[in-house]
Amino acid sequence: MVELSADVEQQLRDLSQSEWSVLEARLRPPDLPEQVRSYLAQHLAEDQVDTAMGIIDSSKFAGEQGQFDEQKMQQHMGFFDARIGGQRNWGQGHGQQPGDDARSALEKRHGVKNPAPLPINRPGDGARAALEKRHHVNRQHA
Repeated sequence: MVELSADVEQQLRDLSQSEWSVLEARLRPPDLPEQVRSYLAQHLAEDQVDTAMGIIDSSKFAGEQGQFDEQKMQQHMGFFDARIGGQRNWGQGHGQQPGDDARSALEKRHGVKNPAPLPINRPGDGARAALEKRHHVNRQHA
């Protein structure tokens, strides 16, 4: 245990409850669940924070010395569909259209710019086009 001078001990004894709380907050970091809750509150709605805290094991977000590890937390935030570091769009190709890579390569290499994505053909589009051309039929399709 650390030895304190008589003056310091007296100053500590003379602290009011609010002064003691402030000193304690400066000397002791908040516990891990409080830090996890605080982090979640910055990124989720209040009702989502309560739900998340009910299923989260805060110890999973502790660093080597037991301190809160923000990086570990960020890696797991995708589970809550939080918008950290950009929108998560699992399995949807990040909003790209077919041919986007080819169009950007064409623009980069030859200076050709074609910003409009090509239409995506649905099943039966070719047959409908042939029918309209051959029989001069203009059918409206959904």
